[in-house]
Amino acid sequence: MSVAGPKEQVRDELGRILNSAAFARAERLRQLLRYVVEQALAGNQHLIKEWTIAVEVCGRKPSFDPKVDPIVRVDAARLRARLREYYEAELPPVAIRIDLPKGAYVPVFVPVAGAMPAAGTDRVVSVAVLPLVNIGLDGDHDVVSDGITEELIGQLSRVPGLRVTARTSAFQYRGWSGDLRGIASTLNVAHIVEGSVRSSGSQLRVTARLTDAESCTIRWSEKYESNSASALAIQEDICAQVVRALERELLGRPSSVASRPIDPRTHLEYLKGRHFWNRRTPTSLAQSLDHYGRAIDLDPTYAPAYCGVADTLLVQATNEQADAVEAFTRATRYATRALELRPDLPDPLVSLGAIASLYEWDWEKGDALFRRALVLSRSAPNAHYLHAVVNLAPRALWEEALVSMDSALALDPLSPVLHRDLGIIQYERGQWSDAEDALRAAHHLDPGFHGAWFWLARTLAEAGRLDEAFDALQARLAAPSPNARVTAAMVDVLTRLGRHAEAQDHCAGLEERARHGPVEPLGLALAHLGLGHHARALDLLELACRSRAPGLYQLAVDPVYRPLRGDPRFSTLLRTMGLEGVAPPT
Repeated sequence: MSVAGPKEQVRDELGRILNSAAFARAERLRQLLRYVVEQALAGNQHLIKEWTIAVEVCGRKPSFDPKVDPIVRVDAARLRARLREYYEAELPPVAIRIDLPKGAYVPVFVPVAGAMPAAGTDRVVSVAVLPLVNIGLDGDHDVVSDGITEELIGQLSRVPGLRVTARTSAFQYRGWSGDLRGIASTLNVAHIVEGSVRSSGSQLRVTARLTDAESCTIRWSEKYESNSASALAIQEDICAQVVRALERELLGRPSSVASRPIDPRTHLEYLKGRHFWNRRTPTSLAQSLDHYGRAIDLDPTYAPAYCGVADTLLVQATNEQADAVEAFTRATRYATRALELRPDLPDPLVSLGAIASLYEWDWEKGDALFRRALVLSRSAPNAHYLHAVVNLAPRALWEEALVSMDSALALDPLSPVLHRDLGIIQYERGQWSDAEDALRAAHHLDPGFHGAWFWLARTLAEAGRLDEAFDALQARLAAPSPNARVTAAMVDVLTRLGRHAEAQDHCAGLEERARHGPVEPLGLALAHLGLGHHARALDLLELACRSRAPGLYQLAVDPVYRPLRGDPRFSTLLRTMGLEGVAPPT
C-alpha cells in the first residue's frame, strides 16, 4: 500500500530509523527520508519529484537540471541501500516498514505481520567478531589469536545470510572493556562474538560466546580443546566448529562449512604474512611477501598464501613501491593460481577485478569479476569498495559507486581507508562538501592516516579554499613518504595563489629528482599541468600510459584534468584506456 497505514505507526517507524545506528552519520539521507515520508503523509505525493527534492533537500538552486546533475538519483539509491541495511540488521518487530521502490521517490508503507522472521528464512543477520583475547600464548603472541579471529571473520563472511563486520573495524576493539550495546551500535550489528585463546604446552583452548547485543544475553557459549602437538594444526578445525555452531544458532540451519587439513608450519607463515600486511608500510609489505613465499614453499596448494601475495603486490603497485607492469603481471599469476586451488574464495576474484580495471583497462571484465566475488560473499568489504573506487567511479557510474561504498561502510564503518575513498568519489563528482566530510572523518578515525590530507587538499583547492589547501599540503609534505603527486598538488595550489616562483621551484625539484632516480611520470605530468604547461603534461601522461601507471584510472573523472579536456591528445589517451565517452561532472 502507499499511505494506507496509520500515520502514527509510520511516524514511529520513521523516528526509529532516523535514530538508528545505520543512519547516525548520514544526515542528508535522514533529511531525504524525512522529507519524502512527511510529504507522503500530508498527501503531497505530487511534490515528491526530482526537482523539488534537489531544491528542498539537497540545497540545489532553482536552475537545477537533472540531466546534468544526478544527485537526487544517487541519493535515492543510497537511501534504498541504507534502508535495506537497516531492516537486515534491526531485529525488534515493527508494525510498518518504510520502503522506497526502485525508480520512484514516493515511499511505500508496508504492514508487517508478526514479529521476527522465523529461522531458516532469507533474512540477513548481522554479527561482529571481536579480537579473541590472547592468554598465555607462547612464541608468536597475538599472531595466533589474531589469526583465529581473522579465520572466523573470513569463514563467517562466506555464510549466506550473515553480514559480518570487517577486520579493520572489529579490531578497533582489541582489549575492549566497554558497553556491548555501544560497540554493537557503532558497528551496526545485532550480535557480538567474543572469546579467548589459551595455550599451555601442547594444549590449545579456544573459548567463544555469542551475545545478543540488545539484551546483552549470551545465546551460545562453547570451549574447544586439543592436545595436538601443534596448536596451529587444529586452528582451522576449531574455526569450522565455531562457524557451524553460529550458523545453527543464528540462522537455524545446518552448515556446509567443512574443516580442511592444514600443515601448522604453513599456516604460521601465512599468519605472519597477514600480520605484516596489515601494517601496510613498505618494509612490512616486503616482510609479508617473504612469509607468504615460505608458506607456498611449504605447501604449494595453500590458496590463501597465493591470495596474500596477489594482495601485497597490488598494494605495492598502487603505492608506487614496485614496477607496475611487473607487479600486476605477478599478481595476476598468483591470484589465478589461488582461484584454481579454491574457487570458493572471493579474494582472488577481487584481486583480478582490480587488475582488470587498473592495469588491463578492461572495465567490463573487471566489473564482472567484482560481481562474481560478491556472489560468493556479500560480506567482503574489499569487493564492494574496490568495485566502487577503481571500476565504477572511473566510468562516472556514480549511483552504483556510492551504493557500493555504502555497502562497504556498513561492513567496515571504522575504516579510515573507506572514508578516504568515499571522499575521493565525492571529490570526483564535484561534491566538495560531501568529500570534505568523508575525508575529515577518515582523519578523525586515524590522525596518522596521511592519505586523507592529500585528497582533502585537492578538494579544498577545487572549492576555492586555497589557503586551507596549502596548509593541508604542508602537513602532508611534512609527513613520511610524500610522493610526486603531493608535490604536484602543491605546484597547482601555489600557482592558483599567484606564487609562481615557488611553484616553478617545486616543479624544477621534481624534474631534478627524475634525472637522478625514479619519479612517476604521472606526478610530474600533474606538476606541469599545474603550471599550465599542457604540451609537456601530455607528453608525460602518454609516458605514464605506456608504463601502465595505476593512478591513470581517474583520468576521465578527476577535476584536475579539466584544462586538457577537448585536446585531441587527451581524447586519444581516454580512447586507449577505454574511457572515451565518460562524462565527468561539469
